[in-house]
Amino acid sequence: MLTMDIDKDTYANKPSVTFSVHFQWWKRPSGVAAVCLGLLCVLLLAGIIGLSVYYKLQTSSNTLTIERDQLQTSSNTLTIERDQLQTSSNTLTKERDQLQTSYNNLAKERDQLQTSSNTLTKERDQLQTSYNNLAKERDQLQTSSNTLTKERDQLQTSYNNLAKERDQLQSSYNNLAKERDQLQTSSNTLTIERDQLQKERDDLMRKFSNLKQTCLEGWQKFESSWYLLSSVRKPWEESRQYCLERGADLVIINSEEEQVRE
Repeated sequence: MLTMDIDKDTYANKPSVTFSVHFQWWKRPSGVAAVCLGLLCVLLLAGIIGLSVYYKLQTSSNTLTIERDQLQTSSNTLTIERDQLQTSSNTLTKERDQLQTSYNNLAKERDQLQTSSNTLTKERDQLQTSYNNLAKERDQLQTSSNTLTKERDQLQTSYNNLAKERDQLQSSYNNLAKERDQLQTSSNTLTIERDQLQKERDDLMRKFSNLKQTCLEGWQKFESSWYLLSSVRKPWEESRQYCLERGADLVIINSEEEQVRE
């Protein structure tokens, strides 16, 4: 804006012109346009920065979401594998306990028939050690995801060992059952033989008692036997029948002393 002031007092004396110029650039159209342009640049720069930050945040969020999903999937997979191994471990533990019960029963029977306990004691200690190891591995299943992976391999190894031990226990069970049956058969046979010997002994005692009661004059005693000397000659069958009728039998010479005694 241009302003001109004219001094009226000095105008008569001498011609004088004074110009006062004040430049207010923001009031000009070009100044307003420059201010608007600057503001637009600032807004545009702020928008670009905001979009850049938003894009980076969105990218980071997506990346974190993908990583979280992957970790969740990995955790779920490991949890499923852990549960499966835990189930297998529990099943094997139950089978082992059942086999242990059968084994202890057979060990008791074998001890009663064979009186052997050292080997069974050692096997029982081995089973106790295996049980403690299995309990320790079960506790280790409660740790983190990395530990779960390592423990999964350990449980797999333990599973194989338990399966092998189960087969060994099954074989031992079968062997013990076979031994028990054999010992039972031997016991039955010995019982029958004992009864037969008992019967023979009773028969001999009865014969001896009868012989002792029916001894007449002429009978002679040598050690635990009684002898009757006959002067009558008869065939062997008649002689034996004669002896049997008196509760005795024909003499059988077993020693020189017995021959001299006769």
